[in-house]
Amino acid sequence: MSFVIFGALLLNGCGETIKTAVKKSDEYIYEQADKFARKDEVTGRRELNLSSIENELALGKKSFDQLVTQYEGKALPKDDSRYIRVEKIFKRVIAASHFRNTKTPELAVIDDPIWNAYATTGGRTVFFTGLVDTLTDDQIAVVMGHEIAHSSLSHITEGIWQSRLKTALNRDGVQEGFMESLSVVDEREADEIGLLYSTLAGYDPYAGVEIWSKKAAETRSVYDYFSTHPAHAERAAKNAVTASKISKYYFAGQVNPDVESLLTCNNIYCHSSEDELKGGEGGGYLALLEVAINTALKNSDTKKEREIQAARIQEQQANDAAIQKKVMLEQEKMPPNVDWHSSWVHRFRGTINRENIGDKGVAVAFSQDTKVGHYYFTVDNQAYQGEIRCYAQDRRGRWCNYSDTFGNGKALVKVLNTTGVVINFLREIGGGQGQVVGNITARP
Repeated sequence: MSFVIFGALLLNGCGETIKTAVKKSDEYIYEQADKFARKDEVTGRRELNLSSIENELALGKKSFDQLVTQYEGKALPKDDSRYIRVEKIFKRVIAASHFRNTKTPELAVIDDPIWNAYATTGGRTVFFTGLVDTLTDDQIAVVMGHEIAHSSLSHITEGIWQSRLKTALNRDGVQEGFMESLSVVDEREADEIGLLYSTLAGYDPYAGVEIWSKKAAETRSVYDYFSTHPAHAERAAKNAVTASKISKYYFAGQVNPDVESLLTCNNIYCHSSEDELKGGEGGGYLALLEVAINTALKNSDTKKEREIQAARIQEQQANDAAIQKKVMLEQEKMPPNVDWHSSWVHRFRGTINRENIGDKGVAVAFSQDTKVGHYYFTVDNQAYQGEIRCYAQDRRGRWCNYSDTFGNGKALVKVLNTTGVVINFLREIGGGQGQVVGNITARP
């Protein structure tokens, strides 16, 4: 009993000390939070990201410059009409994004036919004329918003740290397809936020639906491998859902006058720093909890995406195998080309149809005296040879023995002349009769 009383007194005496220690540790964690989990510029959520803003921007600048250098001589000058067109769109979308009051956004337009665009960081964007020349201004704005969203959501550096975390926690290595699936999760998020940017900039919110519906119609989706982007049809459908949520923010041809407040709170996300717990008030521990939850959620979304893609790949492989099998069967219905020796005088091409072979093309030939014949057919893309040796003849035809990889027995050659040949394969010969189990029908 005395031990229990002593323990209670000790805890009571240390209560204030523990409170102070907890408060200080919470303050410290809160102060360090941005070093391991910065808030993104968009939703205010904390994601695992140990890259500082300075390092992220430096990385983006370096990548942007390297990309432009890679296409040396192809970057459009600023007085080129195509550059002027894209720049006008770029400035409006930037003005409706989280980079509206920053100096980091840069644009390059590369004169190259590829249908693509890239984002680095800080709103730096590279467009290719292959994309520009095939899209309307509204559609270019959608792609522009998508690329800028990658920057504001810090997808590049977040992806690096998600990958490192996954590698560190998996003894057997990162599962095949995980990184591609993580990219798809980020692409969906960039589609959603990018469409918000372009809509706030005064561009048609349904332009994204047009882009991906057209792409889906032009290109058959093939799932032979893990993909880094959602399927075109899926993107069109999700763009339609997003457009329905944000279309009320659309002011055609101009930036929404309430853009500042709408970038903080809208129908996609809503956040405010006013109600945030500070350091010493639980804000530090809350930041840790938020990072753990958000990291787990992204990992869960990525795993689900990987499972979906893995199932699609398996289905695609089954479909491909079925198509290949069909093609092979069609090819096997064509008689194989045989370089017959001159001793094979009577030559025919047609079909062989037998219960253990199926319906195949066949090339068959007989010797001058028609006592010996050879035939060739294909099964599973492999050529097989058969042999016929005749030993008797009556009013019904020539009685022969046949033999090939798939069986042997009696055969009755019913016709063998300039018009063609019919050979019946027989089973259970009795009293001069037999059950027909297949035949060869061929013409010269």
